[in-house]
Amino acid sequence: QLDADNASDAVSKLGGWLRSWRSHGRSGQNQTEQASLGFQYAKRDHDIGYDIQEVRNQPAYRPALGLPIIQRIRNGTNNWEQGRGQDKGRFASPVILRPHKDTEGNWCALILFVDAHKWPAGKQVYLNGTPKSVSLDLYEAMKKDRSLKAAGI
Repeated sequence: QLDADNASDAVSKLGGWLRSWRSHGRSGQNQTEQASLGFQYAKRDHDIGYDIQEVRNQPAYRPALGLPIIQRIRNGTNNWEQGRGQDKGRFASPVILRPHKDTEGNWCALILFVDAHKWPAGKQVYLNGTPKSVSLDLYEAMKKDRSLKAAGI
């Protein structure tokens, strides 16, 4: 949990925390590895979407946090989906973010990890219909986030 002043502050803190893991940034506004906890993961997924040779066959990370993902690129859109054809579906994130007010009126931002609903090991994601492997390393790194430990989580 992260302490918050009110509901709006809790939502803001939750959004900032999640962005620090999922975002690579926009061209010209890319975050640095130091500014974003998940930069290395998000950058790899960004590069896989652009079909960059060095990462083409490496596993993706962000699909384990929920699908679909729509990636806008120079020449169009990449669609990261759970299946192909009529089976595209949706994969709900196993990371749940909730603002919470306790019985004493104090607000906090709760981050819950639901391992029973995490991405199945060995299951592939489909990037524009092409299968790609998925790693749970990002999900596991989020669970070990030292900033959460420092906040008493």
